[in-house]
Amino acid sequence: MFLDLFFVFARRISVVLLLVFTALRLDGRLEWNWFYVLIPAWLFDSVMLLYITAQAITEVKRRPTRRLAIILNRLWDLSAVLNKILFQVLICLKLQAVVVIQLSYVFFPLWALLLQMAASLVYRIYLHEKTSSSLPIRRSL
Repeated sequence: MFLDLFFVFARRISVVLLLVFTALRLDGRLEWNWFYVLIPAWLFDSVMLLYITAQAITEVKRRPTRRLAIILNRLWDLSAVLNKILFQVLICLKLQAVVVIQLSYVFFPLWALLLQMAASLVYRIYLHEKTSSSLPIRRSL
């Protein structure tokens, strides 16, 4: 419970700080490196990695018979966070002109993340339809 509240609080604070830092950087009032501007996102990602790991450990302790399914689900979540981190690193490198890289390569991790989210959504809809179709239909007169 405490971990969930901390996660929500960290997300809200990091989003507000990220928006403020980005607006100030784009307005020209900050001359920070883009890696510094994205510090709230880096902090949130590290909290997410810790949250996913802690969630996996508690779930495995609670239900040791479903260990493989739990680990695979958490690896799926970790890959989403890692795709987000990779996108942030590439966009910072592009904006700082550290390396010359095409935008299509910069946005590839974001596209992979969006495809992963779409696949997860389709899978959850499939599971929902599968479980709801097995319920008996009540007809009212």
